[in-house]
Amino acid sequence: MVGEAPILSRIGRMPTVTNDATLEFLVEVPEEAERTKGLLGGATHIEARKIPASKLRESLREIANGLEVALRDLRAVGDFELTELTLQAQVNGEGGVSLLGTGGKLGASGGITLKFSPKPR
Repeated sequence: MVGEAPILSRIGRMPTVTNDATLEFLVEVPEEAERTKGLLGGATHIEARKIPASKLRESLREIANGLEVALRDLRAVGDFELTELTLQAQVNGEGGVSLLGTGGKLGASGGITLKFSPKPR
């Protein structure tokens, strides 16, 4: 609309991003009595935890670097090229990120989906 204020001036300024920014995640946490039994099995509960954005960034950067090496030779297969990559990941209470595989010991299912499309001619 003509004469209307830009959207940011109507809703206020966006907050400044700082080094101590956090993101809230729901994470699965073992019950206190179960912590000594190990990571697998046992009683757990879900709780909200604030994860430092810097820790999450570091964890995601490690995954991205590993994927770059692992997928380097998969950019093309015959007359097809990799056009899409879908990953299943889990964030832990400390901000670590793990890729999920199928049949994993944590009981979660997931994995990697690769989509190949014909190369443009």
